[in-house]
Amino acid sequence: MKRILFTLLAASATSFAFAQSNSLNLEQTGNKNVTDLVQTGSANKSNIVQNASNNEASISQIGKTNVLDHSSTGDNAKVTVVQLGDNNSTLQLITKANVIAVASSKGNGNAVTQRVLSAASEVNAIQEGDENLVVQQQTSAAAGQNFSGIKQIGNKNKSFSEQTGENNRTSDEQLGGANFAAVAQIGTSNSTGVIQKGDNNSVNVAQDGTNNFAGAPDADLVQRLVQTGNANEIILNQKGSQNTTAITQTGNGNNSNVGQNGDLHKAIIRQTGDLNKASVKQANQ
Repeated sequence: MKRILFTLLAASATSFAFAQSNSLNLEQTGNKNVTDLVQTGSANKSNIVQNASNNEASISQIGKTNVLDHSSTGDNAKVTVVQLGDNNSTLQLITKANVIAVASSKGNGNAVTQRVLSAASEVNAIQEGDENLVVQQQTSAAAGQNFSGIKQIGNKNKSFSEQTGENNRTSDEQLGGANFAAVAQIGTSNSTGVIQKGDNNSVNVAQDGTNNFAGAPDADLVQRLVQTGNANEIILNQKGSQNTTAITQTGNGNNSNVGQNGDLHKAIIRQTGDLNKASVKQANQ
């Protein structure tokens, strides 16, 4: 086992200024692991463990007091982390093979957590702004092949994605401030697609079963969860197989609450204006 400790001194503005050091703690165990790291600024820290083979990590931290904690214990992981600004943090844990993980934060005080316990899976988190939060977790004891992609442009947005099973997909795009999205999927081939444009919008999705769709990220524009405006809310629960829900909210303070239990249910809701409310419950006999 090889353990390498590097201390990289940040350049001071003048010959009399105090320079805080950047630091890297890198541990590689296995074969053909590669880490390419650049840290520019002061008090940036990276802790990296590659305990497998054929892992690749590309790390760039530019600014002050950015932190990366990364661990790969599966083979063939491809990891990219970019933190541009101050006080950003990324935590990555990869335990299965053939995983792709991307975390990019441009701004200040952003945080990303990615836990991938699922083979042949991918997580992407893109943040532009300040104090945004992303948490992604994927778990599978079998084939894996899960995907989660989250994009945040603005400030103080929060997005949570948890997937357990195989071939599940989540896509979430937040454009604005203080938006909230939480997606939990259990089973096989479930899909969720969320678009939030505005401020203080909220989406909560829970799907349990097979081939359920909640605003699925595909070419069919009918299947979307879209919020345009402010303070809109969507709550969606689907349990069973081949259930579909599409919700579009345009305006402010709209609310949709959908529960579908069983198979082959479909709900399409369009709300335009302010303070509209819809409640839907569908179940098989």
